[in-house]
Amino acid sequence: MSSGTIQPRFSPAIPARKAFSLSERARPLRRSDEETGRILTTVLALGIVAFALFALISSIVILVRVFSPVPFWDQWLVIGLLRPGQFTLANLWDFHNEHRYLIGRLLALADIVLFKGQSLSLHAEVFAFQAWELLIFTWLIRRFTHLSRPILISLLGVLLYCMFSPLQMENFAWSWQSGFVLVSCAATTCFASALWYATAPQRRNLALAVCLLTALIAEASLANGLLVWPLLLFMGVALGFRKRDLLLILGVAAAAIAVYFPGYHTPPLHAHPTASMQNPLGLLKFMVTYLASSWDIHLPNASAFPLPSESLTFLVVIGAVAGALSCLREQETRVLAFRTFLFTNMLFIVGTALMTALGRLNFGYVEATSSRYQTFALVFWACAAVWGATRLNELRTHWRVVAAAQAFVLVLLLGTPPRYYALERIFALRKAELFSGYEDLARGDLKSPAIPKLFFIPQWLPGYLQILRAHGAEPRLGMPELLEANIRSYHITAPSACTGHIDRTAYDGPPGYAVAGGWAWDLLDHKAPPRMIVVSQTTGAIAGWNWPSVNRPDVMKVNPNVKVSTIGFNISFHANGPGPYAVYALFGHDHLACQIGSDFLLQ
Repeated sequence: MSSGTIQPRFSPAIPARKAFSLSERARPLRRSDEETGRILTTVLALGIVAFALFALISSIVILVRVFSPVPFWDQWLVIGLLRPGQFTLANLWDFHNEHRYLIGRLLALADIVLFKGQSLSLHAEVFAFQAWELLIFTWLIRRFTHLSRPILISLLGVLLYCMFSPLQMENFAWSWQSGFVLVSCAATTCFASALWYATAPQRRNLALAVCLLTALIAEASLANGLLVWPLLLFMGVALGFRKRDLLLILGVAAAAIAVYFPGYHTPPLHAHPTASMQNPLGLLKFMVTYLASSWDIHLPNASAFPLPSESLTFLVVIGAVAGALSCLREQETRVLAFRTFLFTNMLFIVGTALMTALGRLNFGYVEATSSRYQTFALVFWACAAVWGATRLNELRTHWRVVAAAQAFVLVLLLGTPPRYYALERIFALRKAELFSGYEDLARGDLKSPAIPKLFFIPQWLPGYLQILRAHGAEPRLGMPELLEANIRSYHITAPSACTGHIDRTAYDGPPGYAVAGGWAWDLLDHKAPPRMIVVSQTTGAIAGWNWPSVNRPDVMKVNPNVKVSTIGFNISFHANGPGPYAVYALFGHDHLACQIGSDFLLQ
């Protein structure tokens, strides 16, 4: 044993700390900086997911409220294909405006023939297409990235929001719009299959077949599906496809494009592309508005100076173009290959916005904010979010930067709900117009002012209705019996069967029209009546109808019998003279009608 200093075998014990005083015991222990960051980023991530779920539920609730089985506008045209000799490939492939709407027509016809024409299958398909696209993004993120948990949860919430946001309600509420959703789904599937081809050599032939099939589906859905072909070739070059496969894609693309354009002409009222190209700044502004309106309610911008949302969108577009060009160099990692997919999908949306601008610039910049374009715009932002998330994760950014990015996204999301309810009001009004027009059509009243709301050539409608009836596909409005022409067809109940009040009667709207407003409650079934009508007391003719859809919380406060607030109504009706008129509530059974208030005269 050495005579020197003996080294201890174990580390010296840590001296006992002084016991806490009572004041010290009352202080909470301070968390480490990392623990604070983990908690905060997790809370923000869960907040994003919670809002995305709220948006999904809002879309479903609004769709249920505004759902209409009545065909609207272009949707009537496809019914003519069920006439003898009309169901041909040439007619299916014929132009619908600038689109070859082959698959959309087939889906609409299948709904009539197989599902009795109530549009339920079409709405289910729209949500299925969106769900499939969400699954593709989720699968690619799990396969090609290794994100931290808060970033991954946040990103999945953003993707869920982008796929099911109520901002795209026109594509959810109008079943004819299935093509808008399908083309986006097909393009994403095509580009994902190209990525699969490059990273799974043993599955190349299958992946290539999926690429070609989904590119054809995109072309047969909307005109912007044509963009999938050059972008698929771009991905093939960037990801190192075999030359023979590139030649195959090129040959199929050339053939597909060659059969698309014969017979093409600029649709009536649309801008000619060459005329739009003479205004490049206008095209750019339209494209930026198209994308930025996902987040900014103040667009279109009337000022010559861009708003912050427009500037940021422009920078993201430039970044996507630059990122796509950088993908042409050799792909070194799976993450870089994944970015090729993201940038290609973003270029598809940018190209879609440009094609829309070329044909619709003459409609003004407000056209770019249309709800139907949000399906594409939100896919652009979904790709941008994935791109940003992967960069944050790669740079191992401090948690404060991650939290700031999460908070920024959450603020953007929280600014969108007021637009949901504005869209709901728009489509609720359309539903009322469609129901009113359809009942007039079913009674043979083609002179009704509601008929042109259904279709732009009213004299064709009786023929289309006969076809629907022949297939058992006449729309079921989900109301009491088909509205009769005269109140004498109903059994009038005792006044004690209902309660309500007429608050307003006046001439309003086009010449010869008036409005009656108030509230009503069914005391027999203890609910709002399914439908309200205005009747001419001179002839008994039903002059107009609507259903209670106006919130009246003031009535609930003073009337204990009323259990819900949506009992208010506003009925626009055709006024043949000053009256007298009366308002009746129709009950959901036995052709019952109960008068609300007293007869009234218009002044």
